[in-house]
Amino acid sequence: MKRILILSAVLIALGACATASPETPTNAEMAAIADLSAFWGCGIGFAASNQEQTVALFVYSNHEDPTPPISFPDPTWDARLVVGKDLLANHCDDVFEPGEPEQVIEEEWQITDGTLEFEVPDGGQCGAAGPVTGSFTGLSATNSDSTVDLGKLTVVNDAYGCFAG
Repeated sequence: MKRILILSAVLIALGACATASPETPTNAEMAAIADLSAFWGCGIGFAASNQEQTVALFVYSNHEDPTPPISFPDPTWDARLVVGKDLLANHCDDVFEPGEPEQVIEEEWQITDGTLEFEVPDGGQCGAAGPVTGSFTGLSATNSDSTVDLGKLTVVNDAYGCFAG
């Protein structure tokens, strides 16, 4: 009888521990805490992701010669935050090889607030004058379910103005 009581107490304790595990973070929570320190040079704009490429910021101009500062939202810029898998797969690449990973987007937020400052040196198109640094402040992104505050962020494009091809 004593063994049954001890065994019952152990099983109850194990059951309580199993239900106390933390919840999986939401995509919005993952995006808010992501370390966007991997920079992806290409195009007229900026891209950054975490090392795992599961959270990424894409901010690209629809014009060849944008004039900063840029205040978001701005209809001349494609500015979004995404969560998914292999988000920078084939970034700035127009040749897709068999077996290469493909970008999978699970959730997306449009950049709805913030400012972007950058300076393109004369002759700086396609990386000719060195990297271009984008400084974002007050950055936040919104979708129908949530808002993600990114605050202040610095992103480097070492191939500003270059395109695939």
